[in-house]
Amino acid sequence: FEIFKNLFYINLSFNKIQIIKESYFRNNLNLNYLNLSNNMIYLIETNALRQYKSLDLSFNQLSQKLRISLNEELLINNNCVSQISKLYKFNQLSSNCFEEAPQVDVFDVPQFIDLKNNRIKILRNNSFKMSGFKSNLYYLNFMNNSIEMIESEYFNLLSSLKFLDISLNKLKNFKSGTFNDLNILTYLNLSWNLIEDIDKNLFDSLFNLINLDLSHNSIKFIDDY
Repeated sequence: FEIFKNLFYINLSFNKIQIIKESYFRNNLNLNYLNLSNNMIYLIETNALRQYKSLDLSFNQLSQKLRISLNEELLINNNCVSQISKLYKFNQLSSNCFEEAPQVDVFDVPQFIDLKNNRIKILRNNSFKMSGFKSNLYYLNFMNNSIEMIESEYFNLLSSLKFLDISLNKLKNFKSGTFNDLNILTYLNLSWNLIEDIDKNLFDSLFNLINLDLSHNSIKFIDDY
C-alpha cells in the first residue's frame, strides 16, 4: 500500500492474512481506520501498527502480548490474548484468554471495557488506583468469567460507571463497601452466580440504580433495605 499516501480507511477483513509485517502500512501516514478482522493473524511484528483511531483485530489467532499505540478504539475480541500494554477509550476484549483484568495506567482514559467470556478469577485492588487517574469509564462487562472474589476497593474511583455486568461467574458474597463509589450506576447484573446472602448495606451508595438483576443465585433470605 506504499503508493497510497492518502489512504484514510483500509478494510482487509475476511481474508487469510497470517502475519502483519512492519512494512505493510509504513507509508500510510494518514491511515485512521484499519480493519483486519476475520483473518488468521497470529503474529504482529514490532511497530507494524501505528497510531490509528480505530483498529479491528477481532476473530484472529492472536496470543501475543499486544503493544499497540492507538487514539480511541481497539477491537480484539475472539482471539486468545492474555495481556495488553495499554487501554484506550473503547476496548472490546471479550472472548480471549485474560486471567486477570488489565491494569489501568495513569495515561489511559478508558470509557468502555468489555471483558466478557474470559478466564478472570479475582478482581484485585489498585487496578484503577494510579496517581492522577480520573475515571471516565462508564461501561464495564465481566460476564461469563470465573470470578470468585472481588477485593473491596476494586471499584474505587470509578465514579462515572453506569453499566456493570458480573453475571455468569462464581461469586458467593461481597466485601463490605464493594460498590461504595458507584453513585451514578444505573445497571447492575449479578445473575447466574452463587450468591447466598447480601449485606443490607451493600447497595447503600447506588442511588441511581434502575436495573438490578439477582436472578439464578442461591439467595434464601432478603434483608430489609
